[in-house]
Amino acid sequence: MDRNDLDLFLSTYKPGGTITSGAFDGPAADFGAGLMQAMAGAPPMFHNSSNMWIALDGPDRARSESYFVGYIRTTEGDEGTQRLVGGRYLDRHIRTDNGWRIDHRTFVLDWNMNSPTSEVVPASAFPRGTHGVADLGQAMFQAFREEIKQEIQQMTNTPAALDEALTHLALHNLRCAYARAVDRCDEALLASVFHPDAVFDVPGGGPVSQWMPAILTELRENLASTAHNFSNEFDEISGDVAVGESYLLLYVLGKGDNPVETLSGGRYLDRYERRDGVWKIAHRRFVEDWTKTLPATCQDDGMYEGMKLRGGRGADDPVAAFWASGGMQ
Repeated sequence: MDRNDLDLFLSTYKPGGTITSGAFDGPAADFGAGLMQAMAGAPPMFHNSSNMWIALDGPDRARSESYFVGYIRTTEGDEGTQRLVGGRYLDRHIRTDNGWRIDHRTFVLDWNMNSPTSEVVPASAFPRGTHGVADLGQAMFQAFREEIKQEIQQMTNTPAALDEALTHLALHNLRCAYARAVDRCDEALLASVFHPDAVFDVPGGGPVSQWMPAILTELRENLASTAHNFSNEFDEISGDVAVGESYLLLYVLGKGDNPVETLSGGRYLDRYERRDGVWKIAHRRFVEDWTKTLPATCQDDGMYEGMKLRGGRGADDPVAAFWASGGMQ
């Protein structure tokens, strides 16, 4: 989508694959063609996806939840508007003769931030992203495809290599579970991420058994919405112990007559332990690298009006039925 490449977009879906976004419900091919046409003369979009949590439903089917943050610069009015849109993709996947493809994608809107365009692009700025083959990323991949002469070597198939790969996956899934548990206020899921004696080393934190009730109360009483988007996972593993750093982009919307919204970036520094064959967090510390707070700009009308599926807490959120049904809703 960001490079306005319809062929690449369609290659991610099976033939006849579909999309539900509220504003659109139908074939992915029609959605892609309409979007590419609408964006042909517009500034490039930017989609950052993260938190992909996958569940297999047999050898040839799967379902997943993934977070995304999208940047869109629209050009209405004299200045235009810069928009950050946060949501989730609830996907059904199917294995075809050409590999795994998306069978159906459901879009859930969780949050948005909107402000007059303030982007300044001086003549000496870094190269800018654009559409099609003019983009430097597209050019890089094209050059690589022409240059490569041999297949990428497969990972060494040893028990140690397999255990390391499975450990990386287990740590990734813990991060996915934590994000969903906090954003959906799921107490049971949140408890499952930590060992019973785990510590969350943040102001107001301490033993997880004490921190967890306090944070869930804060979320339910004082915050309308949160979205934890993590990326840049880097782990070091030694036997049954591991340490990991992951980046976090956090959106928080407050409640009240004059709510504020906060966008912050930071990192989780975690110690993991495998006990009785199960990896969980033993110690977590959060480092805040930057933060931006301003009066809430979240909108329900305009370009967001047709996005009927909205994020919520507990069973009210679309992922609850989607996950419980094996992705059939």
